[in-house]
Amino acid sequence: MALELFDFPYHVVETENPESGTRGQFGNSYVFTAPPTDPDQRLFTLTFAAMKFYVDDDGDIDATVNLKTNMKTLIDFYHQHKTYASFQYNHPVHGLMEVKFYTPLTEPPGIPGGNGVVTEFSVQLVEIP
Repeated sequence: MALELFDFPYHVVETENPESGTRGQFGNSYVFTAPPTDPDQRLFTLTFAAMKFYVDDDGDIDATVNLKTNMKTLIDFYHQHKTYASFQYNHPVHGLMEVKFYTPLTEPPGIPGGNGVVTEFSVQLVEIP
């Protein structure tokens, strides 16, 4: 089964590379290092400047329009995957990869008078090597 694509492209991403291998310091300032035994697992923090809740003609939240900037669509995507189901993320530098949500999605507050626009928020993803 093909993994679903995280298709919310309007964000910036910070990549945190883990400390790889083992390091130990011995006497006389000698530092011993050994290569890692497992693949690295990078952490990605995606920051969204703004997303928006859209409403239909009846005033109900509509998750079927403007999918790439629709906050309700992102919330639904999170609830389908939570922190245990993998999906694909197209990293701007490292390309297409398998990831999971690293932390639960915190739903940001709306901007007063913002017509459904929410405040800036971040999402953390973790690479599945």
